[in-house]
Amino acid sequence: RRTKAVVQNEITVLKSYKMAHAALSELDFNISYTAVGRRGIAESKLYNSSPFFVVPDTTKPNQLNYPVHITILSPSTYRLTIDDKFKISREMYFGQDFNHDNFNFILLPRTPESLKKLNGFPLKYYFVMHDINGLVNRYRAGLNVEVNDEKGSILNMSLSGPNKEQICDYLNKLAEVYIKSNLNEKNISSSNTIR
Repeated sequence: RRTKAVVQNEITVLKSYKMAHAALSELDFNISYTAVGRRGIAESKLYNSSPFFVVPDTTKPNQLNYPVHITILSPSTYRLTIDDKFKISREMYFGQDFNHDNFNFILLPRTPESLKKLNGFPLKYYFVMHDINGLVNRYRAGLNVEVNDEKGSILNMSLSGPNKEQICDYLNKLAEVYIKSNLNEKNISSSNTIR
């Protein structure tokens, strides 16, 4: 039977910055994509289903936590708009480098067919490149961990968010890094005992 203190310690570990950071570092959550409806209202957070993806140039600056608006004009072209303080509007080709003092990236089709399948141009989206620390804190704050049985041997993790597939991927990855971490600790402990 696990003591309450041991169970509480495991819950604290699961909700720790270190665990969330390890999980998010192995996931591709640093860029979020949102589809915008006809009336200019953000319709849905997309996860692995946006028709394009962003490849940031990590050797150059990229403004974090700032929306970059994309209007797909055809299967090969789009208009990039970064408003407010940057006032950028440029027509681009998919695969073309976008370089600016504060933004440096390429937009590519998610699959060879993803842009060809679209219809009803123009289609509007926006993406945001996120700060890893902000993401870690957001996921940590939303995570709920509860004891599922009297023995304290089962912990239930739950999290709510706009996309259940993404939330499931995060919870699975968090469980995976938690288990790896426990195995590493046991291996270190065994090695020290043998020594």
